[in-house]
Formats: sequence, C-alpha cells, structure tokens
Amino acid sequence: MSNILPFLKTRTSSNARHFALASQVLATLSSYQFTRRAWRKEVFDMLMDTNFFQMSPTALYSWCILVDNLMTQDKNAFKEALTRLTVSQSSGLNIFSSKEAEYEQRSQYLKKLNFIVYT
Repeated sequence: MSNILPFLKTRTSSNARHFALASQVLATLSSYQFTRRAWRKEVFDMLMDTNFFQMSPTALYSWCILVDNLMTQDKNAFKEALTRLTVSQSSGLNIFSSKEAEYEQRSQYLKKLNFIVYT
C-alpha cells in the first residue's frame, strides 16, 4: 500500500496515467477479502475527498470496483459512509458561507451518495 498511495493522493494531469494504473492495482487487491484491512481507510478517505470525481473514466471504473468491493465485504461500510457524508456536509456550513457554496456542497454530497448506491 505504501507504494500505491502516493500515486493516488497526487491528482495532477501529469500523474493521470499513474493514478489510473494505481487504481487498477488497488481494485484488483480489493477483490481479496483478507486485504480489506490494508486499504479500507485510504479508500474511505479518498472517497470523501472534495476532488474525488476528477479522474479519467478508466480510473473511475476501477473506483466503481473498489467501492463495490468495500460495500459488499464490509456490512458497516454503507452506514459509515452515510455518517461521514452527513457530518462533512453539516460541519462545513457556517454563518459566513453563501447559499451558492451551500448548494454546491449539497450537490457534492448527493453525487457521492449516488455513486455509492450505483456501485
């Protein structure tokens, strides 16, 4: 995991190919249930990232496999995802944020929730 994570955390156009390949490797590893403990936390953190959907279609397909494996192998994963999405949504809103920022944050929440349900 320590060799794959730097490629997944760096999201630049020059790293797009490496990001897609690292996503494929991680998707392959995720099919083995005994490896879940090694990648579960990192996948959740990247799923909650604000720039999650900024990736190529091939990388997004790998992430569909990853999220599907996570949700099917771990019975509490969906509950935890809902909790994290709800907490992250409400904690970012304050009296100084605009309505537009609030709507954007809610749309990101809904987009991630739809992605989790879709996979």
